Amino acid sequence: MSLSEALLQLNNEQKEYVINFLYNELEDFRITATIKNKKLSDAIQQMIGFYPVRMTVKPEDHEIYVECTHKTDHHLTGTIIDEQGQPVAYANVAVLNPADSTLLGGGVSNESGYFAIPYEQPTVLARFSYVGYKTVYKQCTSESIGTIRLQPEVYTLNGVQVKGERQIVKAENGHLTYNMPQLLEILPADDAYESMLAKAEVMASAPAKYHVHGMAINVVTKDYSGTHQFAGQLQGFYRQNKYGYGQAKGSMIYQHGNFGLDASYFCGYGTAYGQVEHEAHHPLGDQRVDYSDKTERKNQTLNHNYRIGLDYAFSKDSRLNVAYTGKWTSNDATNTSTGLETSVQKSETHTYLHNVDASYTSPFGLQLSTSYTNYQNPRTQHLDGHLYDTERNLYVDSRQRISKWLFAADQTHDLGKGWELNYGVEAQLTNNASYQTTCDANGQPLADATSHVDYDERIFDIYAGFSKQITPSFSVETSLGAEQYHTPKWNKWRWYPTLNALWTVDKNNMLNFSFSSQNVFPTYWSTMSSIFYSSAYSEIWGNPDLKPNSQYDIDLIWQLHQRYTFTAYAKFIPDYSVQLAYQPSDRMAVIMKEHNFNYMNVYGLQASARFSAGKWLNGTAMATGNYRHDKSDRFFDLPFDRRQLTLILSSTTAIRFSQRHDIRLILNPHFQSKAIQGVYDIDPMFRLHASLRWTSDDKKWSVIVAGQNITNSRVITHSRLANPDCYLSYRRFQGKKDKDCQHLAHGILG
Repeated sequence: MSLSEALLQLNNEQKEYVINFLYNELEDFRITATIKNKKLSDAIQQMIGFYPVRMTVKPEDHEIYVECTHKTDHHLTGTIIDEQGQPVAYANVAVLNPADSTLLGGGVSNESGYFAIPYEQPTVLARFSYVGYKTVYKQCTSESIGTIRLQPEVYTLNGVQVKGERQIVKAENGHLTYNMPQLLEILPADDAYESMLAKAEVMASAPAKYHVHGMAINVVTKDYSGTHQFAGQLQGFYRQNKYGYGQAKGSMIYQHGNFGLDASYFCGYGTAYGQVEHEAHHPLGDQRVDYSDKTERKNQTLNHNYRIGLDYAFSKDSRLNVAYTGKWTSNDATNTSTGLETSVQKSETHTYLHNVDASYTSPFGLQLSTSYTNYQNPRTQHLDGHLYDTERNLYVDSRQRISKWLFAADQTHDLGKGWELNYGVEAQLTNNASYQTTCDANGQPLADATSHVDYDERIFDIYAGFSKQITPSFSVETSLGAEQYHTPKWNKWRWYPTLNALWTVDKNNMLNFSFSSQNVFPTYWSTMSSIFYSSAYSEIWGNPDLKPNSQYDIDLIWQLHQRYTFTAYAKFIPDYSVQLAYQPSDRMAVIMKEHNFNYMNVYGLQASARFSAGKWLNGTAMATGNYRHDKSDRFFDLPFDRRQLTLILSSTTAIRFSQRHDIRLILNPHFQSKAIQGVYDIDPMFRLHASLRWTSDDKKWSVIVAGQNITNSRVITHSRLANPDCYLSYRRFQGKKDKDCQHLAHGILG
C-alpha cells in the first residue's frame, strides 16, 4: 500500500501517538512490509526504508511527524523485475540530466521492486543498475514508467569457475514450498500463466481451511497489484495418428494499479479414435461359450473453453476476486462392434457448463466466497445390435442437469507467539434433475432402461483448526471438521480430523508426518436406477444404493539434501467403489456396475530423486512399491478377497542440446508391473511420451514436437475369478476421453 495509507492505519490502530503528515506528499511512496512485535517508531522507520522521508518523534507531545526531505511536484515511479519476472529489491535508481548525465537524485527499489524518486525538471534520464545485471537507461517524460526488466550480465573470468545451485524447496509454515520460476527453468511447461507462478505449497495433509481433503498443492501467484503489467500468449497444437486433432488457445494477463484482469479461450476440433477388444469363455448354464468382439470408436469433437477473471486490491490485505468459466462441447460418436456380436451405436452429445466464483478477503482475516455452477449434458443414441437371437434396436434420450450453489466463510486469527487459529463453514446446495428414456424399435419405453430423478442434495461442513510454530525447526498444524451429507437416501454426519507435523532436522533433512481424512461421493449418473445398453453384449447398470466412502491417509516423508524424497504411506478406504464387469450365467451379456467394496487398503514405499549433469541434463526419477488389498462380499455372487504387490517406475528427463539456444528433448517413461482392481488383473505396461522443444532467447516463442505413447502400449485386463473368464484390451489413440469407451474400461482405468 502507499506510505500514506500505512501511516493512517497505524494512527488508527494505536492511541499513544498522533502521526502527522501530508497525505499527497507521501502517496507515491508505496511499501511492502511485514511488521510484528515492534515499537511504533521502529515500525515507521522500517516502512520508510531507503525513501527520502524523515521521521521526527516528540514523546513529550505524543506526536510523530513524517515528511519528505526532497519536496517536488513529480515522483518517478515504476517496478523493477528480473528476467523471470521476479521483483528486484534494492536495485539502484539514479535520476540524471539528459543533457550532461549529472546526478539529479536517486534511490533504491523496495521488496516488491517498486521505486519512487522525486524529480523536478520535465524530462530526465533514469539509470537502473543491480549487481550481476546489465545497466538499463531510459529517458522519461512522464512520472510512471511502468515495468523495467533487467537482464543478467555475463562476466568471463579466466581460470575461475564458480558453481552453485539455488534452493528449490524449503520448509515454510508447516509444509514444503517449491520455487516455481526456478523449477520451470529445469523442466519447462507450456502455458502463459506460468509467468504468474511464485511458489507451490505441497501439503501432505491439507488443513480444513482450504476446503479440500488429503494431499494438496496450493499454487501461489505473484502479486502484481500496484504495478502495470501486460502479457499474452497464442498457442497452436496439432496431433496426427489415425485421425487429426487440432487446437488453438489464447490467454492474456493485464494489471493496472490495483485492478487485474485475466482471460483465456480454447478451441479444439478433430477426431478421436479408440479400440476395445473382448475375449471371454462365457458361463452359460453348465456350458462355456467362447465370445469375442472388437469395438472401434470414432468420435468427432468440437470444444470451446473460456474464462475471464477480475481482481481488485483495495489494500494489501483486502481483495475482491470474480471469475467466470464456461465450456461448450459437441461430440458425434460412432461405435462399431464386430465379432460374435455386431452392432452400430451412434450418439450425439453436448455439454454446457457455466461457473461463477466470487471471493472477498478482508483486512482482519475474514474470507467470504460463493460459487454457482450450472451443468447440462443432453445426449441421444441409436443402437442397432445383434447377438445370436438377441436383437437390440434402441433409441435413448438422456439429459443431466446439475445446479449447485456453494457458500463459505473462513476466519483466521494471528494469536501471537507462533499461534494461529482458523475456523469456518461451508454449505453446498445441489439439485440433480436428470433422466434417461430408452425406447424400442416400436417407440415403446423399456422400464428397466428408463428412469428420472429430481432431488436436492445438501452438504454442510464446519471446522476449526490451529497451527503453531513450536520451535524454529518444528511446526504443527491440525484441524477437525464435521460434515453432514443429506439426500433423500442418505443423511449422515461424519468427522474428519487432519494433522500435519514438519520437523526441519538440519539443513539437509526434513521429516513430515501427516494424517488426513475425507469423504468421496459417487457420480450422479452412477446412482441412476436404469440400465444403459452400450451394445448387444455390454450393459452399464446404475446403482441407486451406492453410498459415499471415507478415506484415511497416513504419510511419513523424509527429504534429504533437497534432492531425495522417501515416503512411507498407507491408505484405508472403507466402502470403496468402482465399476467392475460381471458375466451372468443365464444369458449372454457383460454387466458393468459400480458397487461398494468392504474396503480397499493400500500400503506403499516411494523414493524419488532429482538428478543433473552440468547444464545439459536435468530430471526426476521415481520408484514406488504398492501393496493393495481389495475385499468385497457383495459383488453379485462373486465375492473376492485379493492382494497384489505392484512396482511403478517413472521419470521426467530434460536433455538440453545447446548452451547458446534453448533446445531440449523431454522424455517421460512409465512402467507398471502387474496390478489388480477388484476382480481384474491388469497386465504389466510400459509407456513412453517424448517431446522436442525450442524456445526463443526472449522466452516469447516456442515450438514443440511431441509423441504420445510411442511404445503403442495398451491396457490389458483379465478376470478369471470363479465363473467369469474374460479378457479386455483397451487402447485410446488420441483425443479426449469418450463417454462410452470410458464406461467400458472404467473398472480398469479408474
